[in-house]
Amino acid sequence: MAVVDINTYRLIRRLYTVEGLSQRQIAKQLGVSRPTVKKYCEGSCLPGERKEYQIDKSPLRIAIETEIVRIINENKDAPKKQKINGKIIWEMLINAGYTIGESTIRKYIQEMRIDKPEIFVPLEFEPGEAMEFDWGDVYAYIKKIKTRVSVFCAVLPYSYGIFCAVFPDKTSSSFFMGHVMAFEYFGGVPLRCIYDNLKSVVLEGSGKDAIKQEKFKKLEAHYAFEGIMGFKWLGKRLG
Repeated sequence: MAVVDINTYRLIRRLYTVEGLSQRQIAKQLGVSRPTVKKYCEGSCLPGERKEYQIDKSPLRIAIETEIVRIINENKDAPKKQKINGKIIWEMLINAGYTIGESTIRKYIQEMRIDKPEIFVPLEFEPGEAMEFDWGDVYAYIKKIKTRVSVFCAVLPYSYGIFCAVFPDKTSSSFFMGHVMAFEYFGGVPLRCIYDNLKSVVLEGSGKDAIKQEKFKKLEAHYAFEGIMGFKWLGKRLG
């Protein structure tokens, strides 16, 4: 079975979900095998995706995660300027005698935050790595009438760059148009897009167990980003 690139994957998804072509027609039109079309047309498998295997946590990781939780709890009431982040936690663990990389600690913190929403630690991001999206509400005067409108916001955690657009509602069409406008405004698409279990994204469930809306999966496939649910960072909050 051939491995397809993201462009071929996008075409398979579009021809199958938008134009309604059969798997046989798609295979003929794109010059790929029918098993390949069958594998990717439903959107349940992404190009280059490997099966995840459940691996039991090592005693060392359990000890480190326990220490991370302890550090967070001991510093949760610290003044704003003294709030800890992933780098500080890593340094504290090194000083405590643990030998582990900073990137590994950041990964642990991210996974812990998805599993345990109460763990709320500011993370550091690389340029272009992530973009967070959210909705807000404000009042605007339209033809001298005070009207409640929806504000779609996108923010880059690395630079705190922010984009906002006003819509009359929070429908899926407004949501998707907001993405297109944000990507055009910033001049590119991040590797990951972060959401707080928005209805336009999540069909059911939450966090890592969330089932994504089909329309959102198309957007995700078209722009080749990874959507992450139930996840927030402590930077300049939206709204």
